[in-house]
Amino acid sequence: MKVRLVILMLIMLIPYNIYPNKIRQIKEVNNEKEFFLALSNNTEIVILCDILDFSIENLKEVLNIEDSKEYVLSYSDLIERKNESYYLSNGIVLHGYKNLKIRSKNHTEIIEKSEFGNILSFKNCKKITLENLSIFHTPETCNGSVLSLISSSHLKIINCSLNGSGGIGVNLIGTDNVTFNHVQIFNNVFYAVESINSLAIVFKNCHIFDNHNWGEALIHTEISNLIFKNCLIENNEAQNLIKISSENNTHFYPKFIQCTFSDNVFNLIENISVGKKLRKKKKTEIVLKLYLKILVNEFNRNHDGSNDRILSFFANDHVVNYLDSNKLNRIMPYYFHLKSKPYIPLVSEINQIGSRTFKVVIINTMGHKEKTVWNISFNRKNKIREFEIEKHLNN
Repeated sequence: MKVRLVILMLIMLIPYNIYPNKIRQIKEVNNEKEFFLALSNNTEIVILCDILDFSIENLKEVLNIEDSKEYVLSYSDLIERKNESYYLSNGIVLHGYKNLKIRSKNHTEIIEKSEFGNILSFKNCKKITLENLSIFHTPETCNGSVLSLISSSHLKIINCSLNGSGGIGVNLIGTDNVTFNHVQIFNNVFYAVESINSLAIVFKNCHIFDNHNWGEALIHTEISNLIFKNCLIENNEAQNLIKISSENNTHFYPKFIQCTFSDNVFNLIENISVGKKLRKKKKTEIVLKLYLKILVNEFNRNHDGSNDRILSFFANDHVVNYLDSNKLNRIMPYYFHLKSKPYIPLVSEINQIGSRTFKVVIINTMGHKEKTVWNISFNRKNKIREFEIEKHLNN
């Protein structure tokens, strides 16, 4: 009896936060202000109202915050964001939340009234669930994304409607282990789904329909593993089912399992294929080539649209090493530095010099044809862990 009492006392002394993955509190909310006040780790938010207006102008007023871009070219470093925070960056971004469930009793509509705003984005989040929500832009045509999942993992989207009214329905960047179950994705003009550098993405029992043809294909995927199971895909106007780079064609082609296709413009026979399993070394090289392709295309473009894509190729603890100055830094300040220069790069050589290290020679086609050498090393998850920059050399 004494032994049991001692054990019980020891259990009571265990810190409450030793169970970080359990929902600790349920909060009911009726408007936008209550919703954002309720945001917290290990929390379930139950939305009782019919509409939440996530329009940029409305959130500026309700939350008393300004639109602060995630990256700005004039900055020398990244804007540091705290976990469990939110901010506006062409739409609301929820940053660094863990074990958060957001559900509605009445299939609440989350709306954006502008043509260019991204409605809802999650960044650096883990174990997020969205349930019984309808997310859409109110204008008939627009360019913003509906749901963006960036550098996050272990998310569930259940019984939701993603109505683009333009833009992209699901935007995945550097995000892994996501399940979409009984989700409707429709009325998007560019892509129903766009997935960059994202793994273990599963669509089950989803309905993908009435999407338009501005984006070359219904689904755009690069270095991603997408599985569509028991989905109905119908009445889509895109000329192609899949858009994928030639560098990784078939190796990362989506899998369609027991899906039904009906009344689509694209030719189904030439689009359905599944590639062979890649050797690890070959996969790392393909990841490197896609990174270089995205990087080179972004120079001399005065926008930040691909910054999250660039960063998704890097491990969180990555290091940029300037060999000629022993200076340590992160990749984005170096990237901003290159973008600010008259720099039109050409990838001249790619040579493997280690099991996971590649030497990349870049030639600036402007001016004196300066040559830069990068030694890029990957970890076992095919994320760049070290980026060495050798001194610029003139030919």
